[in-house]
Amino acid sequence: MGFPFLRVADACDLLATASAGAQTPASSPAVVFPSGVEQVIVDALVLDDKGAPVQGLTRDDFTVLEDGRPQPLTSFEAVSLAESAASLAPLVQTRVADNTVSSEPARLFVIVLDNMNLVPTTVDAARKAVRQFVQTGLREGDLVEVLATSGGLGITESLPEGRAAIMRFLDRVESQFRPDTSVARISDWEAIQLRSGQENLVLPQILRRWYENGVIQEFQEAKSAADLNLSPGAQMVKARAEAVYTAYAERMKHTLGTFTRVADTLATAKGRKTVLFVSDGFTFDPTQPGFKDVVRAARNANVAFYFVDARGLSDSTSVPGMPGAGADEGRMTLDQDTLSTFTQARQETVGAESVAIDTGGASIRNTNDLAGGMARVASESRAYYLLGYVPSDARRDGKFRKIEVKVNRPGVRVRARRGYYAPSDKAPTPRPQNVQPAVRAALDAPSDVRGIPLRLVAYGLGPAGGGKSTAMVAAEVDLGALDLKKSGDKWTGAFETYAVVSSLSTGESVPEEKSVELALPEAAYEQLRATGLPILRQFQVTPGTYQVRLVVRDPHSQRVGSVRQQFVVPDPTELGLSTPILTDRLQADPAGGARPIPVAHRTFKTGARLAFAFEVYGAARDAAGASRLFSSYAIRRPDGSELVHRDRQPIQAVNGQVSQMLALSLAGATPGAYELVLTVTDEVAGRSIDVTEPFLVEG
Repeated sequence: MGFPFLRVADACDLLATASAGAQTPASSPAVVFPSGVEQVIVDALVLDDKGAPVQGLTRDDFTVLEDGRPQPLTSFEAVSLAESAASLAPLVQTRVADNTVSSEPARLFVIVLDNMNLVPTTVDAARKAVRQFVQTGLREGDLVEVLATSGGLGITESLPEGRAAIMRFLDRVESQFRPDTSVARISDWEAIQLRSGQENLVLPQILRRWYENGVIQEFQEAKSAADLNLSPGAQMVKARAEAVYTAYAERMKHTLGTFTRVADTLATAKGRKTVLFVSDGFTFDPTQPGFKDVVRAARNANVAFYFVDARGLSDSTSVPGMPGAGADEGRMTLDQDTLSTFTQARQETVGAESVAIDTGGASIRNTNDLAGGMARVASESRAYYLLGYVPSDARRDGKFRKIEVKVNRPGVRVRARRGYYAPSDKAPTPRPQNVQPAVRAALDAPSDVRGIPLRLVAYGLGPAGGGKSTAMVAAEVDLGALDLKKSGDKWTGAFETYAVVSSLSTGESVPEEKSVELALPEAAYEQLRATGLPILRQFQVTPGTYQVRLVVRDPHSQRVGSVRQQFVVPDPTELGLSTPILTDRLQADPAGGARPIPVAHRTFKTGARLAFAFEVYGAARDAAGASRLFSSYAIRRPDGSELVHRDRQPIQAVNGQVSQMLALSLAGATPGAYELVLTVTDEVAGRSIDVTEPFLVEG
């Protein structure tokens, strides 16, 4: 199925002719990320008494102390963003995604929906608050990444064009936590206390609650720890508490693991890095290693976490068993336990608040205006200061260094990270991962990774059978960034590719991982140095909107590059076109013709001959069962004048498929920007489709 004049297997052979082929990736040594750098960078928010950012400060206004000792500043930068954003659109917006194009966002926001700790009654409030924040609290040019702690890839979009895709992603996020609100409930905090040996603190209250509600039939007033252990029901409580703790620990593994992963991916990003995590909160357990991992990663990456309490205004109705609360059955909380129950409810969010405070962020809680609270965080980041210093303590002992930032202005407060962990010569214990840490970081990163220059075009093509359609990814790799060696008369080396195509409607992801070994003759090497090394990947997916993320890793140099793009796979039952293939590469056909090869560039030479291929789907048919389709096109200069024009002509079916390949010439085209405008008309349906394909011509 698909283009009758394009066979994907032949297109993929283009790369095979220049390499030794693809094989299963071999294992390679784990990448160890640096735990520190020579210069420590601290981003500091300075707020006035109304919470507005203070601008106009200079290097002399700041004092930075590490472990109480002043540190001379080696770098200083004041960042101030205007209320109205400047346009970030390039002069020519082609279909190509290119990680070499400077696209540093004015601001970067990561929003984590902690659906491992959001209950069904609050996940709606969380989604609503994030929607409102993305709609009204951010500015043009902001880059936003949204993900959930339950796992899977998130979504990264620039505003304003990416808002619709973010809204669709939010619709898919559902609560993964169903707390026990029955009379036999045991809270996470109670379970942690019992497990840590604090029985006198919580066991009497649990036993009273169980006895008063008939969970246990007898009750013996506890006078000592020995009495508690012998009291009827005590062993039942402990067994139940162990199950509650196990479930809590599993949720924390997901939540804290996501937080750590986010911080790791932001380590190389510049500027103010804000993570907003929307959650019902979670209690603190010092035995959970994830808490320390998050703080270590956030402090080393200079990331601030903000806790957004999705419960809104807290009162007794948020505490199971209190008047008006959500216990399924039984008596309300006993009078003698009312105060301790409120205290426990407060403890149930201490873990979330500690993550925020320890990373230089804050908590947004006890308010129903969650979007407004997030907008205030965004407003704060309009102005901040980047302070750099070389630590006077150069020991590589891995210990925590406390940072304090002071400003010599009255009536202001400073928000900055509290410290960092010094580098260590001791290799860290690697966390289990399915892929290389550098690849995982690149897949998760909100911005493209530029270690290996890449460009990419994703194509949504025709039906592939079984309700699926074909998606093709064409990429080009800068050969000069790969670690190739001259061996005899050939250049040899290897690289790995990781591609993930994710549906923006369902969240379903289709991954593909390949390793390629290269053995390039000198002539092929020189040609590919100029044009880029082509990569073609094919996927079978259902029609819809997708995002592809491609990561290329050189196992020898450890360099990594990544690029991403959003694209549409058309529904073949509705009138529409495949993604047009505009290319200057053709492959000889056995029948004497030529087939177009999808490419990842839109820059062509003056005088080049191009092919422009597309398919038409969902055409209407007349009473005789025939379709009547026509196409016309023009190549226009920026001033609107036409380089080429062709009046409409019929589109003929080939092997039962409605497709067309046009031969174009750039003869007479001076260097500059152009656009190809295609019009396809369905006379039976009385409808037309216009497609514009921008490209550049160089001499």
